[in-house]
Amino acid sequence: MKKVMISCEEATAMVVKKHSEPLTFSDRLRLWMHLAICKLCALFAKQSQIIDDAAASLDESIPAKMPESARARILQELQK
Repeated sequence: MKKVMISCEEATAMVVKKHSEPLTFSDRLRLWMHLAICKLCALFAKQSQIIDDAAASLDESIPAKMPESARARILQELQK
């Protein structure tokens, strides 16, 4: 049986995980209880959601691949 109260480390891991996959009902409940009493983790959850929302609204027309000229400059700097 899972413990009811979770640590801040577990809570932050759950906050990150919930952006990529659904949490179980028990994990959602445990996270909700933790966030209700831990203001720092609640702030982390809020900031994480803001970042996730901003990333989701990025313009998809921007190429994901780095231009070859930028790649060459980075490699040149790393070799110094």
